[in-house]
Amino acid sequence: HRRVLGGGGTRAERARVLIFDDWPEAGLGNRLQALVSTFLLALLTKRVLLVDWRAVRQAQEHWNGEETYAMAPLDSLFASPPFAWQLTSSVAAALELDALATRADGQPYAGTEALFACDDLNTAFVNEPLVHIRADQFFAPQLALNPLYRPQLRAWFGADFEMFTPLARYLLRPAKPVQTILNGLLDRIGDNYVGLQIRRVGWSKLSDAQEELLFDCADRA
Repeated sequence: HRRVLGGGGTRAERARVLIFDDWPEAGLGNRLQALVSTFLLALLTKRVLLVDWRAVRQAQEHWNGEETYAMAPLDSLFASPPFAWQLTSSVAAALELDALATRADGQPYAGTEALFACDDLNTAFVNEPLVHIRADQFFAPQLALNPLYRPQLRAWFGADFEMFTPLARYLLRPAKPVQTILNGLLDRIGDNYVGLQIRRVGWSKLSDAQEELLFDCADRA
């Protein structure tokens, strides 16, 4: 990755790029699950990983008509991991990409689920130097079902295939202002905590009764 972005590497290496291109409407949790999965895919297929992060600075109405969404820029949330990961004009030029026109919304590849579960992903896109992943779910477990990659993933992550935590800890490093906020929160609550997301609006929101039951059980525990 560093060699290719530094101007080295062969033309064939510079042509092996995997771009994470998120759904603008996806929340941060969904984006991060998909980003971590894409990072794993880049490792398995030996492609350069670049992130085309869509910041949404002004709140927009969600397509479901019940919610609004916004998203901070990537570098406001996370420090760069040990490699350059943002797709910028300079990076695009170094890799001889066609400007940033890579964000075009094309037709989705048919049969992706079967492809991930069974096929050799190094040869599946052999004629596609630039591969886009647009997702909002954690699809890494599907890669672990692929018999071609299962032994390697078992060697990396153990028999339980606990993939998210080590991948996320390496890739996702909070920016300093975010880390300061987190440190203040952890100072208040200590080490004994469980983080939950409770959705109160939208299609998958908890009902009042469900939320009351959740906190009642938590108090009893």
